[in-house]
Amino acid sequence: MKLKTAIALLTLNLIACMADETDKPLIMIYETDPQQMERKADNFLFRQITEFETRNALEDRIKTVGLGEKWNGWGSKAKHVSEKLADVHPEQVVAILDSRDVLLNNVDEKSGAEILRVYNKLTKEHENAVVVGAESQCCVSALTHAKPGDYLDDDLSRTGKEACNSGQAGCLHKGKDHEMPWVNDIKKLAKQRDVASRTKNIYPNTGIIVGKAKNILNVYKVLDMKETEDDQALFTELMLKRPDMIVLDYGQELIGNNDWTEGMDGCIYQWSKDLTKFVHAKYKTVPTFLHFQGKFFECYGKMAKNFGYIGNMRRKLESRSLAADSNYGPNSAGASTTLSALVFTAVMTVAAQIYS
Repeated sequence: MKLKTAIALLTLNLIACMADETDKPLIMIYETDPQQMERKADNFLFRQITEFETRNALEDRIKTVGLGEKWNGWGSKAKHVSEKLADVHPEQVVAILDSRDVLLNNVDEKSGAEILRVYNKLTKEHENAVVVGAESQCCVSALTHAKPGDYLDDDLSRTGKEACNSGQAGCLHKGKDHEMPWVNDIKKLAKQRDVASRTKNIYPNTGIIVGKAKNILNVYKVLDMKETEDDQALFTELMLKRPDMIVLDYGQELIGNNDWTEGMDGCIYQWSKDLTKFVHAKYKTVPTFLHFQGKFFECYGKMAKNFGYIGNMRRKLESRSLAADSNYGPNSAGASTTLSALVFTAVMTVAAQIYS
C-alpha cells in the first residue's frame, strides 16, 4: 500500500514538473556568428537578453542556437534549431527569433503569459499550427524560380525541386511577373481567412515563428530542407498546401513587422509612455516581438533608442549591399534607404560618439 502511494505521489510530482516546464514560453535566438554578441556589433537583442530585468521577466528561459556553427543558407537554421528542439518538451511553446533584426518589446513579468495567451488565440482553430509573422511584401527570390506546387506534392512529400538560396548566385529575383502565381494564391488564402480587406500584411516572413516544439519539428520534417534551401519559400508552399499547419499573425498581435518598403513612413510602431512599449499605429496591438525585416536598420535604430540603446546604424547600413541584396528583388531591396534615413543614420552616428 505504501509502495502504491509512493508511486502515485511520484507520478503526480512528475506531472506537476512537466506542467511547470511548459506553462511558460521558451525563447530561442538563432545566430551563428559569436561576434554578434560583442557590443560593437550593435545587436541590441543580445543586449536586451543580458539585462537582469529581461531574463528575470522571462525566468531565464532564453537560449541562443547555432553559435559557432557553419551557416550554409536558411536551411541551416532549420537544422540547428531542430537539433535543439529535440531536447525540448513536445508541448513547450517556443519562439524562434532571428538575431540581427529583432527586438523584444520591453518585456516584463506579464510578457510570458501574454505570449501564451496570444499564441493560443491565434491557433484556436488549428491547435497544431505554427504561427509565422505576416508582412506586406512578397516574395523572396526563390519563389520567382518556382510556382505553387513545385516543392510539395498534395501528400506533402517533396517533389524533388529545391528552393534555391535567395539572393545568391543563380537565385536572384526574376521580377514581379514571376511573383504573381504566389501573390494570387496568397491573396486567395487571405480572402478565405477573411482578412484580405483588413490588412495588407498577408505574406509570411519566417524571421520569427512561434509554436509548440513538436509542431515546429513536424513542419521541419515535412519540409525536409537542405541547408542551402530558402526556408521562407518552403514555409509559403506549406501554408498554401496545408493552411491548418501555418497560421499568420495578420493582426500583428504577437509578431510585429514593420513596412520596410515604405521607407521611414513604414516604421509604423508608436511609443506609448503609459505602457513603455511600442504600439501598432493602426491596429493598436502590442506585439512582444518586433521585426525589422529587409535590413530596416534605420527603423531598428530609431525604435531601439526608446529601450536605451544607441549604436552605429551607419555601419549596419553600409553592410547592406543594395546591389547584392536581391532577396525581394531590385525594386524592393533598399526601398527604405531614403534621404531622411541617411540623415537619421548620420545623427545616430554622432549620438553614438557622444554617448560612447
